[in-house]
Amino acid sequence: MFLRLNPLKRCLNALNCDLNVLSVKCISNSVYSRGSDHLLDGFDGFGRPKTSTTDICTDLKANPNDNQFISDRFFRKEVLQTVFSLSQNMVKGNRSLSELIESSDWQVLCQTIEDNVSHMKNRELINTLHSFLVMNISAEDVLIQCLENDILWRAKHMTLKDLLVCLQYHVRYQTTDQQKRVVNEMIINLVTKLDTAEDDDDIIQMLSLWQSLSPQIIEGMESMAIEMIGRSNERAFKLESLSYILVLLSQMNRRTKPLIDAVVNRFTYESIDPIHYREKYLIRMLSSLNQLNYVDINFLKKTSDLLCNRKFLDVCAPSDRRDLLVAISHSNWSYPRLLNEYIEKITDTNNDFSPQDYLVFVSTAARLHSRSNYLNEVLFNYVIPYVRREDLDPHSWLLYVWSLSILGCVPLIHVKSVMNHEFYNQLMNCNDSQSEDTLNYKQIIHKLKLLNIKGVAELEMNEKIDFQPIVGKNHETIKREATVEKFRKNVFKTLVTFGPNFETNISTPFGFSIDAEFIANKDNEFLSLQEYGVLGADPSNSVRDLPQGFQRCALMCFGFKDSLLGESGLIGTHELSIRLLRRMGYNVIAINQTSLPFVRGVQINERLKAIINKSFD
Repeated sequence: MFLRLNPLKRCLNALNCDLNVLSVKCISNSVYSRGSDHLLDGFDGFGRPKTSTTDICTDLKANPNDNQFISDRFFRKEVLQTVFSLSQNMVKGNRSLSELIESSDWQVLCQTIEDNVSHMKNRELINTLHSFLVMNISAEDVLIQCLENDILWRAKHMTLKDLLVCLQYHVRYQTTDQQKRVVNEMIINLVTKLDTAEDDDDIIQMLSLWQSLSPQIIEGMESMAIEMIGRSNERAFKLESLSYILVLLSQMNRRTKPLIDAVVNRFTYESIDPIHYREKYLIRMLSSLNQLNYVDINFLKKTSDLLCNRKFLDVCAPSDRRDLLVAISHSNWSYPRLLNEYIEKITDTNNDFSPQDYLVFVSTAARLHSRSNYLNEVLFNYVIPYVRREDLDPHSWLLYVWSLSILGCVPLIHVKSVMNHEFYNQLMNCNDSQSEDTLNYKQIIHKLKLLNIKGVAELEMNEKIDFQPIVGKNHETIKREATVEKFRKNVFKTLVTFGPNFETNISTPFGFSIDAEFIANKDNEFLSLQEYGVLGADPSNSVRDLPQGFQRCALMCFGFKDSLLGESGLIGTHELSIRLLRRMGYNVIAINQTSLPFVRGVQINERLKAIINKSFD
């Protein structure tokens, strides 16, 4: 039973009039989770009780009784709503804790709640405790301990939803042994009720607590999620929930393949109400899968088509459209429909693209669409005039100029803007004289990009670059991934059987390496490199002219991640290497991991000979 009417009414009026707390806006945007919104029945959309204190007083006057205790549910919720509103005002800095505690009205309110804890429903108890904790009231306070004791007593009988809400709130407050007991008790009872999960909201709330749970409990939750997602005929699983599961997995850095497979398959192959196809959820799924290093071509195609069908660029936030480009870029997903959507938006004179938007678009196009010659006109007319050096930091500007170089449309003034000492020192955060041996990974990447740009300038623009910090040979390159290195070694073993006419692992002055250089004709006849010289993609090297029918060949090995998804083409940086080598007269032989079967001996020799022979066609 709650306190008698008159004293409590006076306290509420005093607290409410002082803070105007019953006008708190948008409870749904408060610290309360979405799972507890329905518990505030009896309140309107602005956080005001649908039944006011005045209404209750009027009702009670019609039935006067000085000895009557307040048990009306609406009045009880008004008391609890007052506590919640006070906590929000305190968080916003509208009231200090010391000032509130000294108030006699506050003391009456706290005593009322303490005396009537047993009459609260589970969620009322949980939310009230959370409101007091948000106010930063001492964990040793009698009221806090009273509420926590009641939660401990009720834990075994709470529903899964109540346990989830309590745990979600309380994991942030574990300063005392009792508070730690509350969390442990919630987890213990949560585990026993995993199989009572009713909907996707339960799954989301369970997984969102991953930081407080053991790996074994998380695995149990993931198994339950897989089971629920698989019940496509029994339950509606919202796209928002599928998206959020992937977001949580990416935050946990948990690449739980069965769960990811379940989410991807549920979206890709099962019907979902089109009303749930919100653009931000689709992009969020793509971005999360990218972070999880998970690629599924059917998922990518369906998502891309849905986005294009809905003209997503007209409604997406700038951050979302950038996230999408980053995701498809890292997935090597070269999909012309998406490119055309961005081109259509960019060529609209009313577009709201910022320099950062243009940067992400250009870098993505360079990686995925380096062969698309029709991009040049778009870039020259609608991008390059609107991106200036002062718009971007040195790292971003280098990426922009490098990407334009890959696309074959970099202005000479842009090349010169990165080939000067002032820019170089800002970029590398060092002096020109810093030794190559002391460069970190990021600095090495920057230097390789500058060398690529140098190659474009000298070989395609006939502009000699004599910028001392990047002049020289044998520049350090980035180590390839293990599977590619293993593949290269197998190819080199095969080359040895052809005779001593090959030079391997040649560093070029343009920021890339040649895996093997040799001189051959279409009949697989080889000439000695000792006699004719190794060019090494360096025009300054002295080499002899070749007999008719022979060509200087550059063999380049590439892995799965170097190729575009579902296509035979390579990502932009490798296409640039091949383009520059061909400019120098090389017959470039690009070999992917899928080009050679997993065979040994004579068979692989014959296969490699066939690839070399075909390159002369």
